[in-house]
Amino acid sequence: MPLQFWFMLQESLYDPEVIPVIPNVSGNNTSVPEAETPNISLTGVQQIRDSSMVVFRRLIEVLRCKVQYPPDSEWAEWSKDLKERFRHHRRDVGDTIMNAYYVLRCQMLDFLIELAISQINAPGRAPSQWQDLESTLFCIKSISEAIEHGENIYLSRLFGAEVYGVLPVQGHSKLRNTALSLIGSYAEWFKYNPQYLLSALNYLIPALSDIELALAAATAFKEICDTCRDSLVNGIEDLVKIYIVVGPNIEPREKQKVIESIADVIQALPPEKMIQPLLTITSDIIHTMKDAIVLGKQNPPQFREIIITQLEYLTCCGRGIQPPDEELIIIDENDSEIKRNHFAFDLIPAQGLVNTLSEIIRDIAEIWYQDSEVIECLCKFLNTGIRIKSHLLSMPFEVIVYLIQISFQRHSHANWLEIAVQIVIVYGSSSKHNVALRDLLFTLTSTTIQNIRNQAEMDQYPDVVHSYFKLLTEILRKCPLILYSLQSDMFNSIMKFSVAGLGLQERLALNSAANFMGEFVGQNYDDKELATGIENVMMTYGLEIMRELLLGIGGKLPRSCVISMSLVLFKMIGRYIEASREWLRTLLAQDNFPSPHVNQLTKQNFAKGILSTRTLKRFKDIVTDFSIKCRDLEDSAYGYT
Repeated sequence: MPLQFWFMLQESLYDPEVIPVIPNVSGNNTSVPEAETPNISLTGVQQIRDSSMVVFRRLIEVLRCKVQYPPDSEWAEWSKDLKERFRHHRRDVGDTIMNAYYVLRCQMLDFLIELAISQINAPGRAPSQWQDLESTLFCIKSISEAIEHGENIYLSRLFGAEVYGVLPVQGHSKLRNTALSLIGSYAEWFKYNPQYLLSALNYLIPALSDIELALAAATAFKEICDTCRDSLVNGIEDLVKIYIVVGPNIEPREKQKVIESIADVIQALPPEKMIQPLLTITSDIIHTMKDAIVLGKQNPPQFREIIITQLEYLTCCGRGIQPPDEELIIIDENDSEIKRNHFAFDLIPAQGLVNTLSEIIRDIAEIWYQDSEVIECLCKFLNTGIRIKSHLLSMPFEVIVYLIQISFQRHSHANWLEIAVQIVIVYGSSSKHNVALRDLLFTLTSTTIQNIRNQAEMDQYPDVVHSYFKLLTEILRKCPLILYSLQSDMFNSIMKFSVAGLGLQERLALNSAANFMGEFVGQNYDDKELATGIENVMMTYGLEIMRELLLGIGGKLPRSCVISMSLVLFKMIGRYIEASREWLRTLLAQDNFPSPHVNQLTKQNFAKGILSTRTLKRFKDIVTDFSIKCRDLEDSAYGYT
């Protein structure tokens, strides 16, 4: 019988249009209206409910056996493919176990936990007989999402002395992995029942340094610390001490999770109390990086892996001390919380950490400036630091802006442009940073245009082009005056670069160019002088912009790009209707433009259609239809998508 059957049966049992709902004790009938209620007596309904309990109870017994691992000797003979199929089967069965819980509820918990206790205490149990207990714990894990937070009758026995208090702490890797994963799956329950956290952590933490259990243990530890940070905050000193002891014995992948987990708890502390535990968990990372930098100056490739690993640790720490909502902060000088944080972090230990990190980051950016993987990891850490409201793991604004400029000049990694984008998002709304941001834009633009001089080179470096247009777009949104305060030759270079970007073949870079151009064309300012200046720019470049848009629509670009081109064209015509009419007339009058497959009548109808419509949907339809004709696909199977 397929597993899907049990899902359908469980749904039917609780569908009031199939089986009426029995009135509750108070006499309030919760059934559906009589016209929709099946003709089943209350006695019949109760019999169905009772029978379903028996059936689903038996189902759980059968399913538990089906997910049970075979004996070790048999498992060793299974092929890799068969083992993987068995794991997939267990996941599918886990969903069915969840369906059964909605029928059995407390009866199921009672049965499974009593079964686990009896399996642990079974007389004459051989050390190799762990499979039955593991399958029982797997069933309990499978229903974790459905357990109510207030349940403390059965789970208190599970996480107490009767089960977790006597689970093996040596060998039995599959059993212990399931037990560890079970702890993580009940993180939300622990949040409302923190009195059981200690026993769970006592079982979990020793497994962090066991290579066979480390991944499950670290994942569960992360889920517990992230969800229960408020309950663990008073024990942060103990967590840090534990990290000092077990940290050196944890593999790098799992260590990242552990560091982020402890940082999750640190985040829940008041600002002034965050500093010391953060200094403690980062001290060995910083020490290792300093040593690698000294040695790496002579032989960068030999020490790059160490630097990458330590940067990943710092990034995880930074993610952990972010607020749980993970929203990107926007700097507001009047924000009282930011002022309070700044006061706390002006203390000497905090300043020492920031200064040390700034020095380390500058050294890494200088020594490994050509290593794209190192720079990518470095920029991930910097990006995390920008997002942290506390600024404990971030560089000062002036330092990071200068670092971006000098590093991008050394080697034009797109990652530096991405960091610049985040800087503009966070600091762009504050006028006090306008001068520094203008200088940043000038340097990045000069370097970009110097290294990428034509459309062919733009296609060769699509990641840089994509990130550069993202930067321009954010500047338009956050601080447009910075763009217009550039020297005229620089501004004109940006506009020519942007027009060329509309003809790119690489989709990501093209979309970024189109987004910027759409943002630029759609600008609307109350300042008359500024509005006039923008209009003058459009009168200068409008014809070339429209030429690239029509060429893209007409077949120069893939059909998937037509929509992004049409959005820019829609904004352009909406803002500059009369100028657009003239530009269209001039361009479409040319022979074979934008395609040899459309005649003058078709082009005239196209121009008339887009100039007369004011709805975006209709506009897109007209552009798409014209694009199909330009590509000579009108009568083919590919004409419409």
